[in-house]
Amino acid sequence: MSAFFAELQACSRPATTIRSYGMDLLRWWRFLAGWGVAWDRATRRDARDFARWMQIAPKPVRAHWRHRASSEHVPAQAVRKATGVPNEVTGRAAPG
Repeated sequence: MSAFFAELQACSRPATTIRSYGMDLLRWWRFLAGWGVAWDRATRRDARDFARWMQIAPKPVRAHWRHRASSEHVPAQAVRKATGVPNEVTGRAAPG
């Protein structure tokens, strides 16, 4: 795995990209562990289920760094947007 990240770094990929790939791999491994599947035994069906799960799983909502100090006392549920409110970036409606 370190060779993969070293290759990304050698290709001058931004640190944010490398971190994002690492977080994606961590999410994948945790998904497999939740189903009791060893990473080297995962099948295309597992990958399909992971992709489907990623589409429907709730996305964590975090306060913007500028507003973190004022919202630290607010529970995460209160920070989440209401269901059905369009995404500010894509304009798509929230699932459900």
